[in-house]
Amino acid sequence: EDFSLAKRKLSAKNVEFIPGVGIDIAHFAKDTDNKSQIRKALGVPMNAFLLLSIGELSKNKNHEILIRALAKLKNEDIHLLIAGEGILQKKLMRLSKRFKVDKQIHFLGYRYDIATLCHTVDLYAHPSYREGLPVALIEAMASGLPVVCSDIRGNRDLIDENGGIRCAPYDADAFARAINFH
Repeated sequence: EDFSLAKRKLSAKNVEFIPGVGIDIAHFAKDTDNKSQIRKALGVPMNAFLLLSIGELSKNKNHEILIRALAKLKNEDIHLLIAGEGILQKKLMRLSKRFKVDKQIHFLGYRYDIATLCHTVDLYAHPSYREGLPVALIEAMASGLPVVCSDIRGNRDLIDENGGIRCAPYDADAFARAINFH
């Protein structure tokens, strides 16, 4: 899509398509055998249904919709890990307290162990408003995780009706239903 747009709109002599970013699938295919230790270290109950969302804590990454969806579910056994840093962290923490889900949401900061986290959780959530190539979503898929994501360009290129559930990025009810479905 970007290549076609560049060919039509840019006044460059030559526009080249270069196959882009990828991941080491073998790295994400390795399962972890210490899920209970990892959950304990993260402060997550062993019996919790565990969601993971990775991304900068910014308006574009839309973590707020997951907090709202979690509040709608009214299920204390569902926990959300948010891996990332950003200017909205305090706002998201206040929102989780306001909706009384702060005990279920774990802000992890920047992480280097994404593959391990992917193999520790039950579902990956990617609610962005805008994506190019959503690498975190690709990593979750390579880990074999079921996916709930926003129905936007980038995500739509990777997730169809067989690969996960897509929701409008502003629809907390749809995200809640998709999370509850799993």
